[in-house]
Amino acid sequence: MRRFLVQLEFQGKRYSGWQKQANANTVQEEVERALSKLFGVDTPSFGCSRTDAGVSAERYFFHFDADTKLPADRVAYKLNRFLPKDVQAQSSREVPLSFDARKSVKEKTYTYSFYISDHIRPLLSSDHVQIEPPFDLEKVKSEATCLIGTHDFASFRTIGYENNEKKTTVRTISHVGFTENEGELIISVTGDGFLYNMVRIVCGTLVEIGTGKLTDLKGILDAKDRSRAGKTLPPKGLKLKDVQY
Repeated sequence: MRRFLVQLEFQGKRYSGWQKQANANTVQEEVERALSKLFGVDTPSFGCSRTDAGVSAERYFFHFDADTKLPADRVAYKLNRFLPKDVQAQSSREVPLSFDARKSVKEKTYTYSFYISDHIRPLLSSDHVQIEPPFDLEKVKSEATCLIGTHDFASFRTIGYENNEKKTTVRTISHVGFTENEGELIISVTGDGFLYNMVRIVCGTLVEIGTGKLTDLKGILDAKDRSRAGKTLPPKGLKLKDVQY
């Protein structure tokens, strides 16, 4: 038996996230259907992370086991013959049987995409969220520094999903970045793990600070109170950008 690690890129609009669910179309379901066609037997897959419905991924990873002589780097090519065009393998390699796509993760980076404009921009609106000016980006950058480090992020998670998470709401964020170009704004957040909807709530809070609806991000963080933070942004702007092992 051999274990393979596959890098996947997918457009999340048609899917209810990665993880298989009853009565829902998911990325994992598509992957396992393709694996079963490729190897002729039911082949479970194990993803690096859950993703919310509608969320896309540039570098998502999953592992699976198979008794095959197929060269590891050819798995991605063969698998893509059975995958839909909005879910495609980008690379594949063999890893030790002790490797786990989820448990071996050191950090993940998510990005959230915006455009700053008084008007809807049709070429961006499908996968960016609009921010109506005025928007004080320098203030947002200054306030966001308090997120770096190890903190209790209870203020930034959706209430009601506690049973789906680890008991602790403490996470470590190593980087929060901002890239602006001709009205487009990308916020990136890198950390060792994230609570349910955490990135969408963090970015929603940052937007409300930039527009003046909220102040004192450190106070919101320290409060450990979801009602103090900003709104949960829609999934369309969120992307799993990278996973580090």
